[in-house]
Amino acid sequence: MSYIIEHKYTVGDFIQFMYSNKVTEGKVESVQISVNKRRYPKITETKINYYIAFKHPMLQTNETINLSEIDVFATKEELLASLWNI
Repeated sequence: MSYIIEHKYTVGDFIQFMYSNKVTEGKVESVQISVNKRRYPKITETKINYYIAFKHPMLQTNETINLSEIDVFATKEELLASLWNI
């Protein structure tokens, strides 16, 4: 049996996320997909994480951080709208 795993963003995309309570933009450096399947109960869990490169706003150094797919957005507007749904 095979599955197709879809993810929102790919390497090279610029995405928005929260960092130190501020909206920040970064570039996707890599995508990590992990799938766990258990026998009982028959549950398949898929996790998609993005490794994002960005320039730290205070230190002016380059960093790479790891974020789950639910924590990244295509636009600043989408990110801000998601905060109202908490």
